Amino acid sequence: MGEANEQVTLLVSHRLKEGRESEFHAWLRSIKETVRETADFRRLDLVQQSSPSTHDVGAMVRFDNQRSLEEWYKSEAFRRYKGQLDRIVENVSYTEITGFEQWFEPSSPGSVVPSRLKQAAVILIGIYPLALVLPPVMNPIFTWLGLPGPLQALIFSVFMVALMTWAVMPLLNRALGRWLYPREQP
Repeated sequence: MGEANEQVTLLVSHRLKEGRESEFHAWLRSIKETVRETADFRRLDLVQQSSPSTHDVGAMVRFDNQRSLEEWYKSEAFRRYKGQLDRIVENVSYTEITGFEQWFEPSSPGSVVPSRLKQAAVILIGIYPLALVLPPVMNPIFTWLGLPGPLQALIFSVFMVALMTWAVMPLLNRALGRWLYPREQP
């Protein structure tokens, strides 16, 4: 369970019942409109099937914090949409993802969040090259600007976190996807 002020993602995985695709897409359009009106809602992404022969679909619903997600669970809208979804899909699962786990959101339904050992390994693979490259590049600039050590550390950390979040981790997730997210066997 996430911290009170930590962003949380709800991963909803399911398999469409045969012939229910148009109902599902109508349901999805409707829930997108409703959830956008929910306080502290951030984003809803549809995760498509990994192959045309399956009807696995998922949705990632992002909220600002755990409290907002819990309020969504308690809402009449959630109960209504869940009831509608239960009629058009099967094998529904709900997984909450917080913290560093958000760097490892599954890219297809049926995948699971990698183990903490795999997460640690991938983070190390991402951080190590940055730790080798950034200091030689940034230190001359820091020296030229005459910045004190603590300010240098802060700026270095900001660059490291930004690069990991928006460049390195998405790249590593794609490159190591098969290892990180093995498909569950039926």
